[in-house]
Formats: sequence, C-alpha cells, structure tokens
Amino acid sequence: MKLSIDHGIQTNYIISMYDTTGILLGFGCLFTWMSVLHYLAYDHVFGLLFSVMERSAFVVLKFLACISILFTGFVLFAWVVLGPYHIKFASWTSTFQSLLSIMHGDEVYVTFTAIDSDKEIISYINVIFLVIFLAIFTLVTLNIFIAIFNTAYEHQHDNTYKKDHRSDLLKFIGRMETKAFDTDACVSCVKRCCPSMLGCMSFCDETNTIENPSN
Repeated sequence: MKLSIDHGIQTNYIISMYDTTGILLGFGCLFTWMSVLHYLAYDHVFGLLFSVMERSAFVVLKFLACISILFTGFVLFAWVVLGPYHIKFASWTSTFQSLLSIMHGDEVYVTFTAIDSDKEIISYINVIFLVIFLAIFTLVTLNIFIAIFNTAYEHQHDNTYKKDHRSDLLKFIGRMETKAFDTDACVSCVKRCCPSMLGCMSFCDETNTIENPSN
C-alpha cells in the first residue's frame, strides 16, 4: 500500500486501509531494525555500549520521572502567569510545546522578546523564568545525564567486564580455546566455569592422577 501511494496508485480501498496498516507497518519496521542491534552485541565495543545503556536505563527512567514533574510545574507557571501576555504561552498545549522547543535551543530569543505587555514586572518575570528554565533543563539536566552514563560506563569497564558480561557464545568459545587448567585449583575451576558437558572434570581427574600417582 505504501509503495502504491508513492507511485500514484491511489484507490478508495488503499486510502481507507492505509491509516491502520501504515501504523502497523511503521511499528513493525521500527522493532525489526531495533532487533538487528542484537547482532552488534557480539563485538566488544558495542557490547560495552549496550551494557552501559542497559545498566543506566532504570536510573534514567527514575530521573526522567523527576524531570517530568518539574517540567509540568514550569509549564503551569508559564501558562498561568505569562499566558495572557505571551502568544507562545496562550494555551497549555502551546506552552508545553514552546518550553519543549526551548530545551532544544529553538526560538529562544523570540520567546524572550515576544511579550505583549507594558507592565515591567511581567517582562522581568518572563526573563527570570526563561533564564531559570534554561539553566535547569539545559545545564543541570544534561550534566546529570552525563554523570549517570559515566558512572555506568566506569562500572562496566572495570576488570570484571570481560568475565561477567560476555555473551554465552563468547564464554563458550573462550572455554573451548583454553588448553590447560590450573590443577591446584581444578575443582574450583570446574565448579565456577566449566560445565560437565565439555569434559573438563575428566581432564582434571586425569591431570591430577598423572601428577599424583599415589592418589
């Protein structure tokens, strides 16, 4: 249906069904391409990146919940106080969209100067409000996000990363490439790392028998 519309083939059936099928098609394509990222996790660098994102996801969600509450307070303040005098804050929806665009650096100067009022106090409140809003949601928020990801990265990049956070395939390959065991700690090695299906237990028993014939 999408290809038909792009090529100018438009019938009543295609147009009437496209809204429903288009949504399903869009979500299907999105989730399919997101699943492709799974294959990049076999690489060490990509695996570290995904591990950092997974570890910091819950903390980021909690921080976003706090920021959403604070953002709602700023939206209500701008709508109530500046709404009658500012075209961008005339309604709750436009206030929400305007503050969201200011967070991304869009039309900041216009928002500072688009006050339709002769009252100086309203102009001062507008400037003070926008300065505080920009300071919190561009400087503080961004730095907290960076701190969250830095903390997760440092934790995942320590000495235990390769041991604890490899995929099952890489762990299996690493065991198969191991040609010798530390016989002094063979039993603990088997219990911690090697499943019996690889024959590690028999290898350790044979090695111990050779080194200790009396046993």
